[in-house]
Amino acid sequence: MVVGDTLFVTTPHTTVALDATTCRLIWRFVDPPTKADVYAVNRGVAYLDGRVFRGTPDGRLVALRSDSGRVLWNVQVGDPSLGEFTSSAPVAWDGTVFIGIAGSDWGVRGRMMAFDVATGKEKWRFWTIPMGNERGAETWRIPETAARGGGGMWTSYALDTLTQELFVSVGNPAPDFLTSARPGDNLFTNSVVVLDVASGALKWWVSTNAERRIRL
Repeated sequence: MVVGDTLFVTTPHTTVALDATTCRLIWRFVDPPTKADVYAVNRGVAYLDGRVFRGTPDGRLVALRSDSGRVLWNVQVGDPSLGEFTSSAPVAWDGTVFIGIAGSDWGVRGRMMAFDVATGKEKWRFWTIPMGNERGAETWRIPETAARGGGGMWTSYALDTLTQELFVSVGNPAPDFLTSARPGDNLFTNSVVVLDVASGALKWWVSTNAERRIRL
């Protein structure tokens, strides 16, 4: 991520700010894990209004001052004991930072979440594996398989500021290859879901499982 003359780079536990012209180190923040890592990987940061946001391998979302690396807030958004972590680069806009839970291969129940950039307070969540009366729950023909159905987020996201839509690539179901254990179309795995930025409501989706597109 490059903002002005500053380049922000991450490793699983470290965030570094460099002068983009000279590669001079501006600051380095090393975040010690609070619990055991689920999977030690990180795919980058988001930036908004002097703040840098990143996920961690033990399921937290951290906000840092972009000029110093000082921690502004640090919130637990996933449960690493269930295989939940945050590896994707967040996206931030209009007072909100968006990130989803990773961990499909560990059998999580995926969700996309929105947080206040100033406080880290959760604004909304969208479950990528529907259950109960949620739209798409019927595509898990054995309902209890949805509770550990996967649907995590590995990559970053796209946000259309004109339509105020958030585009989310949802990962694989779980178990990944044993389809007989989870009959049905298994929405919204292997899909792109488009959410309303303000509320997290589902607007439309495309699925390779169901081979169809639905606009609500």
